Amino acid sequence: MDGSKEILLWTKQNNVQNYIYTHKSDVANTILKDLNIASFFVEVVTSSYEFKRKPDPQAIEYLIEKYNLDKRKTYYIGDRLLDIEVAIYANINSINLSKKNE
Repeated sequence: MDGSKEILLWTKQNNVQNYIYTHKSDVANTILKDLNIASFFVEVVTSSYEFKRKPDPQAIEYLIEKYNLDKRKTYYIGDRLLDIEVAIYANINSINLSKKNE
């Protein structure tokens, strides 16, 4: 998405921690490296972790516990209804992105 790298730079400058949770395989890490944005993410949870699939909150709960995240200050950002559901089940806030049709 346009402006993504600028937002990631802003989050890094403001000590916001970013994580990725994806059903994709570890190829996600390769993509992040190819886009030169891997350094913006503390951890990338992929299918290789073998957590239950979204909307089950197992992977989110793992990150919350491992990094001692405050649920009141934790946001799940996604682009599908499934992402909203996983945030609801994990009892955290969510932001859903959509692309504007032109």
